[in-house]
Parts: sequence; structure tokens; C-alpha cells
Amino acid sequence: MDFFARQHLAKRNTRKFVILFCLVILAISALNHLVFSMVAGGVAGFNANGWHEGSRIGMFGFILNYFFDLKYALAITFFTMLIIMFLAFYKYCQLR
Repeated sequence: MDFFARQHLAKRNTRKFVILFCLVILAISALNHLVFSMVAGGVAGFNANGWHEGSRIGMFGFILNYFFDLKYALAITFFTMLIIMFLAFYKYCQLR
């Protein structure tokens, strides 16, 4: 195998790893959002005894309320990516 064939193989593998890395970041963000929604919805539902704006929605209603809130989802995704980028930069500086 010559140099150019190995270079082409390395570029193709790099593309795969970048795409997989992005998918993993999205999966981690989605799982973080699910966990934080469950915790925040559970706490809010417990504190309000399951009542929200005059109607009883229960604990599951509070969890869904937090889960489908776009601002909450974007904030959790942003902070998850920020932590991952900070840790990657830290590791980069450590290896440098």
C-alpha cells in the first residue's frame, strides 16, 4: 500500500470519527436533558403536590413540561457541549 492510499484511508476514517463524535455528543445531550427533566419535574411536582395553574397534572405532567420546554433543552445541550469542549481542551493542553 502506498502513501496516497494510506492518506485517503486516514481521511475517510477521520470523517467517520468526526461524525460519530457529533452523534455521541447529541446522544449525551439528549440523555442529560432527559435526566435533568426528570429531576426538575419531579422536584417541581413534589413541591406543588402535582398542581399546576389550577389543574392537577401530576408528577409525570411536570416532567413532560420540562422535557418539551425548548429553552430548557437548549440550555442543557449548551452546557453539556461546553463541559465536553472544556474537558477536550484540558486533555489537549495536558498532552501538549
